[in-house]
Amino acid sequence: MKTVFQIVFLLCCCLLMLGCLGDQHAAETKPLRPVMVLPISDVIDTETKIFTGVIQSAEQATLSFRVSGRIDKIPVKEGQIVKKGDILGRLDPHDYKLGVIMGKARLSEAKAANKLALAEYNRIKQASLGNAIAAIKLERAESALEQSIATINVMQQTLQQAENALSYTLLTSPFNGVVGKIHVNEYEQVNPGLPVLELHQPKNLEAVIDVPERFISRFAVGQSGILAWNGRDREIPVKVGEISSVAHPVSRTYAVTFRIPGHARELMPGKSVVVTVPLDHAEDSICIPYEALLQKDNRASVFIVDGQRAIQRPVQVACLLEKRVCIRGELDRDASLIVAGLHFLKDGQTIGEPIRVE
Repeated sequence: MKTVFQIVFLLCCCLLMLGCLGDQHAAETKPLRPVMVLPISDVIDTETKIFTGVIQSAEQATLSFRVSGRIDKIPVKEGQIVKKGDILGRLDPHDYKLGVIMGKARLSEAKAANKLALAEYNRIKQASLGNAIAAIKLERAESALEQSIATINVMQQTLQQAENALSYTLLTSPFNGVVGKIHVNEYEQVNPGLPVLELHQPKNLEAVIDVPERFISRFAVGQSGILAWNGRDREIPVKVGEISSVAHPVSRTYAVTFRIPGHARELMPGKSVVVTVPLDHAEDSICIPYEALLQKDNRASVFIVDGQRAIQRPVQVACLLEKRVCIRGELDRDASLIVAGLHFLKDGQTIGEPIRVE
């Protein structure tokens, strides 16, 4: 009986060992799960962005009077073509003409006082030669003469200021152009610096767009773009002419100005347009899908394929885009990123066949 039990026990052990060996063999022969990958070279490209903008004149000005007064006449209308030096507005000159008249009168008075002081000085100087008069009187006469000369200089400057103020009652065109918008009406009282009208040169136009902070570093003077309007029925090539270095205090955007070659009849100051710009990525960063970035414990990393292993590489987030995240790190441009299942991977883990995503 004892022998029978020993035989049964040995048979059970053999069966268990065979089962374990079978499981081990099955585990060893279990196929590795493939991974979805994206070659880094596929994401090092240009990104096309579309910005809305507005047309404005490259040469434009908001004109205002340099003195205060009541508007006597606005002899131009909106849309009127004017030449350099044409009168665009006039203030009531009555008070300023009086200022010129008073200035001339005071200058004449100063000159008469100077003539009298000079005669008195010469008389006292002649008398002092024979010691017929005290030296103190000669000094007083000389001082009075110098004071009269200084008064003439002051009156001349005062008259010049009055004449300038009178000339400032006329608002003239600083260049050939077209009257855009008139902000005031005749007989209104205006102060210095108050906008009176807009003047622009319609043959020299430019487009201005507002660029968010995260994109401004990817713009450069001379960069090309495509300007379109009327539902993109019309398109013309443009180039960046100016880039603002100061952000708008509220929107935190930067103004980028595109030069428009030639002249299109449909384009006028104030017209809304769209500008399509290809933006190169920064040389030290690449922009990848969000699925390819692993963020854990406030650390960012990616997995790249190295033969049959998944290698984890630390990276830094440079900026966030709408559909991609730009990162910096020591990444081989010929490597491939794993873009799915990152949370289930470990550094150095063996992986299956890489499948390239489109």
